[in-house]
Amino acid sequence: MSVEHISKQLSTQNLSAEPTDKIGQPHSIIYNALASLDKLVPGINDEIKTNIDTLLNEIKSNGVVEIANQPNEVARPTFVLSQATFEHGFIDRIANDPKSVICIIHTDTPTTPLCMINIESTERDLNPLIAPCARGDTGTKLSIGARAPIVHKLCKTCTKDYPYYVCYKQTREIAAESKKYDSDSGKIDAIGEAKEQDKVFNRHYENGEYNIQRHLHNKITPELSGASYLYQEGGTWRYFGISAPQAKDAQDHKDWKVWDVAVDSVQGKELVKKYQHVWPTHVLPRIKS
Repeated sequence: MSVEHISKQLSTQNLSAEPTDKIGQPHSIIYNALASLDKLVPGINDEIKTNIDTLLNEIKSNGVVEIANQPNEVARPTFVLSQATFEHGFIDRIANDPKSVICIIHTDTPTTPLCMINIESTERDLNPLIAPCARGDTGTKLSIGARAPIVHKLCKTCTKDYPYYVCYKQTREIAAESKKYDSDSGKIDAIGEAKEQDKVFNRHYENGEYNIQRHLHNKITPELSGASYLYQEGGTWRYFGISAPQAKDAQDHKDWKVWDVAVDSVQGKELVKKYQHVWPTHVLPRIKS
């Protein structure tokens, strides 16, 4: 899909029914994100960069972007790298005030960046983390490779009291065992790779340099797959979030959503109500106090 197509989709969606003052005025983290793309993603091509720039500006203007029926090769780098730019902005905020940001990942299995053996993984290393249909997609690999070091630094910057929350429904091994395969050998290989990814996640979880807190939630459905970030801006709590499948479940014709709204806005209240069921129970009191 071309840049013009995704830009047209963004401009023609019914992005938000809320007035701007309910969403919140444009804020510094958006501008920092826009300015950091080249630094965060070395070698990013102009098409992906333009898509991200378009998406971030739409978020800034409207607070919510929802695009339906998107091909993975276009949507994943656009949405996931936009997520990564926000995560990068949160690192400095947490370093200055650990209580100002709450990071919560809620996915089917442990989050992809923390299942990587090496954050500077080669293309061959990344393949087991990606659905077979998307392993030839350079945009998917770019998004995983660029986001991984940001997430790892974020985990080290978070504190024990305000950790990086990793909420998931099941281990990668269990998820792999439940899938259908073309051959027994393919199943054995996939389960073996998933088992190794679980071990890698556990090593990061047990690493004293990382402040990770994990939670198993059987309520995490594909609809709830994504991430929630609660952060303070000018004394007000905001919600930045993304709705997206993990790379292991990548496929075309999926709906992608991203939000950045005030928690006390109409949209913010709806999002908190929707996602609080897969957050750790002590998160909600922190943003209401």
